[in-house]
Amino acid sequence: MIPTYDLTSLLTTISSASASFIAILGGLVASKLLTISSERDAVLTKISELDKEISVKETQKSTLQKENNDSDALDFIESNIADLIQGKSLDLVFEKSTEKSLSIESLQPYWETAIAISKRIQHSMTPGIISVSQLRSLEKESELEYAQDAFSKNVSLIVLNYFEDQFNRSNSSPFSATLCVSNTFFRESIWDRQRYENNTRTIFQLQASLDSLHFQMSQYEKDKKMLKNPVGVSDGLNIFGRFSLVCIVLPLILTPFETTNIYLFWFIKIFFIASFSLGLLSTFLYMKKLLNWSEFKKDSNGNKEV
Repeated sequence: MIPTYDLTSLLTTISSASASFIAILGGLVASKLLTISSERDAVLTKISELDKEISVKETQKSTLQKENNDSDALDFIESNIADLIQGKSLDLVFEKSTEKSLSIESLQPYWETAIAISKRIQHSMTPGIISVSQLRSLEKESELEYAQDAFSKNVSLIVLNYFEDQFNRSNSSPFSATLCVSNTFFRESIWDRQRYENNTRTIFQLQASLDSLHFQMSQYEKDKKMLKNPVGVSDGLNIFGRFSLVCIVLPLILTPFETTNIYLFWFIKIFFIASFSLGLLSTFLYMKKLLNWSEFKKDSNGNKEV
């Protein structure tokens, strides 16, 4: 009689034992995935908040910087009003000017706007004649036309003030009427020195805050990049999948298993015992890896970071 070798009990035992360890491994992997998902949501939320905060502060800084640039441009125009009236190019004027708070590139659009306003005012004047009524009329027109544009309004007042000086010089006898172009609010409000200095301090504070926010953003972007390829999850999923396939699914497929071939009996027995032992070892090593703590972490390129 040919002996029969039964491996059913071994296969079911390995399958049951493997299921217990795989359940533990699956719980660890699932817990890690949930933690990563939570961290990813938190990082994305923080990045969105930082992006909005940076946008607000950048807008505030740009607004204040524009006010100061407008003021510096008006200082330059006022100190070079005669050249502006003559329509000289900015290159020539900037070269000899001592008022250089702004670069020539930043001044260019301001200078072009001022020349356009100056030409418009001069074209509105009667050639060769400057009168009190004419200048007062132009003053009112400028106030109405540039009511919503403080820079252009101030440029027009600078130009009219220049012609006022010319008129007063040409009518300097004690019996001549003196023209007073209204400049009650001339270079006032956003152009006053106190506000300019306050803007400068606020711009400095905003820039310091923006530097800090950009640094935080870079750190969160690194975290976001690392969370796309979290360390340890891929290894856990590989062990989970292979352990489940070899030590649970395959034994269940082969059960019940009987053979008369002694060599096949020993091959199957050794294969599954070895596979089960390897799965256990892999699970323990993975758990040990999760418990290890290091003050360094690796980014997606494998570089160490504190």
